[in-house]
Amino acid sequence: MKTKRKLKFLSYIIFSALFSITLISCEKNSNGNNEDSTIVFGDGTVDIDGNQYTTVIIGTQEWMAENLRVTKYRNGDVIQNASDDLEWSDNTTGAFCWYDNNHSVWGEKYGALYNYHSIADERGLCPIGWVVPDDSDWKQLIEFLGDVPFAGGKLKSETTEPNGHPRWDDPNDGASNKTGFSAFPGGLRKPNGEFENIGKYGFWWSATEWTNNEKLGVQLRYNDGSIIRPDVYSDFKNTGFSIRCIKE
Repeated sequence: MKTKRKLKFLSYIIFSALFSITLISCEKNSNGNNEDSTIVFGDGTVDIDGNQYTTVIIGTQEWMAENLRVTKYRNGDVIQNASDDLEWSDNTTGAFCWYDNNHSVWGEKYGALYNYHSIADERGLCPIGWVVPDDSDWKQLIEFLGDVPFAGGKLKSETTEPNGHPRWDDPNDGASNKTGFSAFPGGLRKPNGEFENIGKYGFWWSATEWTNNEKLGVQLRYNDGSIIRPDVYSDFKNTGFSIRCIKE
């Protein structure tokens, strides 16, 4: 009898332990912390300038793992490089720039900044077979990564100051780069032509054109592991954001 009781007690302990492990696993899933951390690379792509880009597969989507830095539309036409502040702020057509108008310092590290007019241009910015993601693409990515509170850190590179650029300012909260997306904070150019926030914030366009209080794309921050959806404002089309293309 004693032996049977001991066996029953042992079975109960094992069952309880397995049940606890299952609960912990479920809790991790509910917090968005239990995805497979294996990075899956795509075949890469090349823009019309000959720039090569690493790509990664996240769920069913394939994304560039670098910011776009093309200077021509897909058909070979040159995109206007609007370095002058007035030229930038008054522009009603496609334009791009390098942060602080300095390609040699920032261009290869963080890519280019593009206004919304360049995205809307039918000649296209991304390589053939690739497009600027629309709002549904960003929503799908965010949902796959566990929603707004958890997605940001899984997209951010772990490279942090005092490392040299490209990198995030300290503390780079939540960064794990589990996806291989390797997001770096290229800052932005304001509609008045001013540059700000390189190393601190990264902004990426959505191709969806909004006219009301909707979202422009996504924002990642050095002091936050979540993902931010910036609101539309009156002159947003003359803002300069980074671009990550997605495979069609």
